[in-house]
Amino acid sequence: MVDNYRCICPDGYHGDHCENKPCDVNPCRNNGICRNMFSGYKCICAGGYDGDNCEWNYRYFTDTSGILSSPNYPGNYTNNLRYKYFIRLQAGQSITPTFSRIITEKCCDHVQVFEGSTISDPPLLKLSGSSYSSTTVQSTSNNMLVVFTSDGSIIDRGFTATYSSHS
Repeated sequence: MVDNYRCICPDGYHGDHCENKPCDVNPCRNNGICRNMFSGYKCICAGGYDGDNCEWNYRYFTDTSGILSSPNYPGNYTNNLRYKYFIRLQAGQSITPTFSRIITEKCCDHVQVFEGSTISDPPLLKLSGSSYSSTTVQSTSNNMLVVFTSDGSIIDRGFTATYSSHS
């Protein structure tokens, strides 16, 4: 209470007079631009990033075949990664990724494959640890999302995979 009154601040604003705005501490990562909104903030993400705070790196693939790999592969990936690989092909095609190598921290660094374009779509596969044998999965649609995440402790080589399309 200040001078017998109390300010009720909109979401994200604080201080005796609601003078502290959400963007004062810039929650946007990866060179995202913070915009103060009436109830909180919005991050405008630089190219190649998305998420509420621009925390996700992303890449789009539209070719009928290609190679996916973790950042820096075959060198080590870094801590605290959030990476999305979107594969979108023409209608009537399905996608078959083959993971030929994966070397990650088993408990905490994962590759996940989803049927569709969001992490709320059905999961098809989750990989972690060390494997040199090929693992293949096939979508039933023309969209697939591959997500790679790492935590803040151990780093390793990551993964490499190829994908192809089928009619």
